[in-house]
Amino acid sequence: MTGEQRMHLADLLRTRRDDLADRATQMFYVRHPEWWERFGPRGRELTRQDSAHNIDFLAGAADAGNAESFAAYCLWSARLLESRGIALDYRAQGIPSSMSTAIYWNRRCIASGGSGNRTESA
Repeated sequence: MTGEQRMHLADLLRTRRDDLADRATQMFYVRHPEWWERFGPRGRELTRQDSAHNIDFLAGAADAGNAESFAAYCLWSARLLESRGIALDYRAQGIPSSMSTAIYWNRRCIASGGSGNRTESA
């Protein structure tokens, strides 16, 4: 990936962050409806915030061209969630959900020639 492509990806992630976080959260809750029953709307909002942070760190890693920084963030996040009693299978899904949603949107924008701006249709 060229520096220009990395910058475009980082800009796209930042521009679409809230939408991507919402979609990643929705994907997670479809797979785990028991989380709604257990944590309610506050838990869903915290999950969405976590997804947004994941996307922020991914954008920063893309800007820097440094995958290692994102890997270090993933390890830190896993330790934090483990300390809060979040099971490994849930931790293993949160960041990939955010990433797969971001990657899907990036590919869709590239395929359609779009810039990823919010004003474009999803």
